[in-house]
Amino acid sequence: MENMSAGLTARQREMLEFERTWWQLDETREDMIRARFGCSTDEYYSELNQVLELPEAMAHDPLVVRRFRRRRLRRRRSLFETNSRGSSQHPSDGPLGSGRADRQPVEQQQYQPQHQPQHQQGEAKA
Repeated sequence: MENMSAGLTARQREMLEFERTWWQLDETREDMIRARFGCSTDEYYSELNQVLELPEAMAHDPLVVRRFRRRRLRRRRSLFETNSRGSSQHPSDGPLGSGRADRQPVEQQQYQPQHQPQHQQGEAKA
């Protein structure tokens, strides 16, 4: 299995090693990512997610890869569970939410006030 980890680039191996040890250092994670990898945290996590899908990453550091995969699975389950209860945003929405679950009550509220005065006016004329 060690031969598979040879397929990783030096940067990919460094990312996995960083994830194994970053918490032992004194600086903030965001500052260390910018200094060590020369990119924003969003770019770093996007690249890291791609690395975590590589079989070579699992061969190189199975503990880190499995830990991240568990976190990702828990996050997805949490989004799904809260969405299925109707109290949260749709998983495809952004962090502020603008999905169907958020829009539906607003549409119903707008519809009811517009509809009720028309009935009241019609009753007064009849």
